[in-house]
Amino acid sequence: MKLTTRSLALAFGTALLAGCAGAPPPLPLPPAAKAHWSASDPAIKTGNIRLDWWRDFGSAELDRLVAQALAANHDLAAADANLKAARALAGEARRARGVQGGAGALAAGGRGRDA
Repeated sequence: MKLTTRSLALAFGTALLAGCAGAPPPLPLPPAAKAHWSASDPAIKTGNIRLDWWRDFGSAELDRLVAQALAANHDLAAADANLKAARALAGEARRARGVQGGAGALAAGGRGRDA
């Protein structure tokens, strides 16, 4: 019985000391962003943002990988097709409303059925 109590006390003491060991040291801060990548970039303020921003890294391998990803990304092609179709449908709806609507239709639509 004495051995079990001693073992239990040793395990409890070890766990207690392990809990007081503390947290690991903090990670070093990342380097600051380059000035031409900051939010105060004039291109951001004027809205002249380049869509090929990754070229600023000057990596031919990155250029090749982005071109490969864009060529194989059927989701982007489908999204572009869906956007064009939605714009076409919205244009048709606007034209159809223009033909049906008018001052008379607006006045008639304002009255209730019982009027």
